[in-house]
Amino acid sequence: MTLQLQDNKQWLCFAIEDETYAHAVDKVREVHDYITPVPVPGSPSYVDGVLNIRGEIVTIVCSRKLLGIADSYDARHIIILESDNGLVGISVDEVI
Repeated sequence: MTLQLQDNKQWLCFAIEDETYAHAVDKVREVHDYITPVPVPGSPSYVDGVLNIRGEIVTIVCSRKLLGIADSYDARHIIILESDNGLVGISVDEVI
């Protein structure tokens, strides 16, 4: 589901635990079903690892670990976002 507010900006909605969040669609590159990333030794605990997405190496961050929520959930997705430092993936429970 995408929301559209008065400023005509669209938002991608996703869930983490029992909360719903939104991110501006213009910065979302793509959404994937969860793919297990390759671990990176020495990375912070909230980094699940990296994936090769269409030839680009993308760091995958676990939203649950970043927010201090227990990492035990069934359905997961990865939202690939464009940032000033390149692409980053965020694992979430559900994309709504």
